Amino acid sequence: MKTLTLRIDSDLHRRLVLRAAAGSLTVSALLRPVIEDVARPGGRYVYTGLDELLTVAIQTFALIGQDVSERSLDCYQRGMRNAGAMLRDRGLDDDDSQADAVAAAPAAVSGKGAAR
Repeated sequence: MKTLTLRIDSDLHRRLVLRAAAGSLTVSALLRPVIEDVARPGGRYVYTGLDELLTVAIQTFALIGQDVSERSLDCYQRGMRNAGAMLRDRGLDDDDSQADAVAAAPAAVSGKGAAR
């Protein structure tokens, strides 16, 4: 296995060591998945300090999606297809079958297929 040497400031190094230790990881083990994602052509999401914001956004959109699916399943499914296409264009989702399953899920959960 090759060794990669990076020059980083002391504060960043300290924070990496603390974050790795919190997960019972080495700094290498903490950073390896991020580097692999960055290096992969069409790589996926790179983890950042904005993970908490992303979590809130996902939860908000899930709630909105549930409300829309109960009002108009067709509108929800079109939105999910469009969102899936945007994610795939950005390399964040490469599984078309998963998007199809998610788009169909509200009908099964709510038992509603028509607009109110």
